[in-house]
Amino acid sequence: TSQLTKPDWLGAIYRIRRKGAVPPGDPLGHAIDWRTASPRALTELLDDQRPAVRKRAIAALAKGDAVGVLQDAIANGGSAGVRRNAVWALTRIEAEGARSAVRSALADEHAGVRQAALHSVALHRDAKAVNEAVQMLRDPSDALKRVAAEALGRISNPVAVAPLLEAAALTEGEVLTHSLIYALIEIADASRTRAGLKSDSARTRRAAMIALDQMRPAALEPSVVLSRLDSKSEPVAQAARWIASRHPEWGGQLAGYLGRRLAGLDGSRYEELLQQLIDFSGNEAVQALLSKTVLGDASATAKAASLAAMANAPVEEVPSGWIDAIADALGNEQTRDAGLQAVRRLPRPEQGLPSLDRAVLAVARDEEIDPSSRVRALDAGRDSLRALEPLLFELARSQVLPNEPVASRAAAARVLATVPLDKAQLMELAGLLPEIGPLELPRIVESFGQSDDAELGIKLLRGLSQATGLANLRADILQAAVEGYPPDVRVGLDALIEGGVTGLEEQSAKLDGLLAALPQGDVVRGQGVFNSSETACLSCHAIGYQGGRIGPDLTRIGEIRERRDLLEAIVFPSASFVRSYEPIVAVTEAGSINGVPIEESETHLLLAVNADEQVRIPRADIEEVRPGTVSVMPSGLDEQLSAGQLADLLAFLEATQWGPNRSRP
Repeated sequence: TSQLTKPDWLGAIYRIRRKGAVPPGDPLGHAIDWRTASPRALTELLDDQRPAVRKRAIAALAKGDAVGVLQDAIANGGSAGVRRNAVWALTRIEAEGARSAVRSALADEHAGVRQAALHSVALHRDAKAVNEAVQMLRDPSDALKRVAAEALGRISNPVAVAPLLEAAALTEGEVLTHSLIYALIEIADASRTRAGLKSDSARTRRAAMIALDQMRPAALEPSVVLSRLDSKSEPVAQAARWIASRHPEWGGQLAGYLGRRLAGLDGSRYEELLQQLIDFSGNEAVQALLSKTVLGDASATAKAASLAAMANAPVEEVPSGWIDAIADALGNEQTRDAGLQAVRRLPRPEQGLPSLDRAVLAVARDEEIDPSSRVRALDAGRDSLRALEPLLFELARSQVLPNEPVASRAAAARVLATVPLDKAQLMELAGLLPEIGPLELPRIVESFGQSDDAELGIKLLRGLSQATGLANLRADILQAAVEGYPPDVRVGLDALIEGGVTGLEEQSAKLDGLLAALPQGDVVRGQGVFNSSETACLSCHAIGYQGGRIGPDLTRIGEIRERRDLLEAIVFPSASFVRSYEPIVAVTEAGSINGVPIEESETHLLLAVNADEQVRIPRADIEEVRPGTVSVMPSGLDEQLSAGQLADLLAFLEATQWGPNRSRP
């Protein structure tokens, strides 16, 4: 969806004919007298080499009294094509004779004819063909088995349940298995399907369990699933876990199972268990289990999983037991980071969370703890602060610089933007603006909206004029921040805005100039630029199994994007949006939030507003959702990087190709 002009790549539609091939005469059959042609003459056209003629012959036979002729063609037809198309013609005829003729085709020696007949049986729900369709479940062809299952499901005769379960035991392919299970669901005979739960075959037990769960009304008891969660058969256990994940109302009965899994957690199934804990986190029994695990003597891995489940739980109010558990986790070095993540993501009531705020601010003030954890703790407790004491200001100021990790920079920027600062702190911050990176600069500028001091405004103007991240600063953010300053300060800032904004033509010209001037890049050095904290690319984009999921996966970006497109995405990220990663603006009573949607449900919308911040917005608070025009990826990287670094980064992205003759980066 790029807004910049691209070169045209002209194409065409080609008709290819084999060398020496002779085109058929009268390809549409205009020379045939269709009105006077007899049914028998029409059946001779059912295997004509001209597709249009075959289709028209089928349509003509379906309109006339041709059941007898078509039945004879099936019994005595010279080719499989005639017999198959005779079945299709009979399918269009609503008469018992036509159904009988189609049933006779179920015994045809040609698989294609039998398959067409099964499709016809399924379409008409021909109950008299149940036995033949059951026999087809033993056919060597999976394609025929799939159509037989479809027919049996649509006919919905309970006698087919046992054969379908038996077929599931002999089936390895997931596509065919799905067809067999769906047929069981359509038949919806719970008592006969339950017999499959006692089968010696794990595949049959799995199919029966899934089918019972999907029947309406549901015919599967929680105890049936619970008893199979630890099955020795992985397909059965996997199906049981999948079914359980779809039933949050079973949380109380599953708390014991989840507790056992937490106790034995070794990391191999961490993500799977974490998702289950999140799914069931609305249940009081599971909530109590999470608190107990964090406060108890469980392993560090189990505590981390419990805290991560708290952080991602879709709860509207924080369960009381979680507050003590998270506060306890903050005091332990092994669980501190997970505890901080939980504090940041849990919903905050209007009155705040005083005990948690005290705990996180204690971490922020502890100079024995590493600065990265301290600044994230300060970020988690910033809403309770009415001023930023010198110790905490120095912490935020030092952690917002480009040489710090992206998570630390983002946390420090949020603190400086939201906690009230005095004039001396703002003056110091204004002097720091030339060093602030493009990702953090918009948030830092917001903090200057607290003042209207002329001296501060002049220093702000001087600092912004030297800022390398100015290209990522939106005019509306700057205008809102300086609204209260004297007119002469605002005039200077308006001029700065006008000088820093470029139109589409200027952007296109800048890209052309950069492409011509960039030196030869180095792939290895480019990977270092990509992974560096300065660019923080890996925070949002994945390559292979590493990286974030906020932006598009770049594992094969070199195969699908030209050099100019890659440079445009780096220099002008808001000029182009990859489909499914377009930003949106959620308008609430409190204001507008721009971000990439990463989770949508009936109750909330989760937006990624930058590399390190996600905002969960209740649906009830959203007044409007509209397309966004500003990327969450920062602009100005071309100003922050040297020409050599930019060329190296571009070379690395061009090299990320994972094709049949290429190695994975």
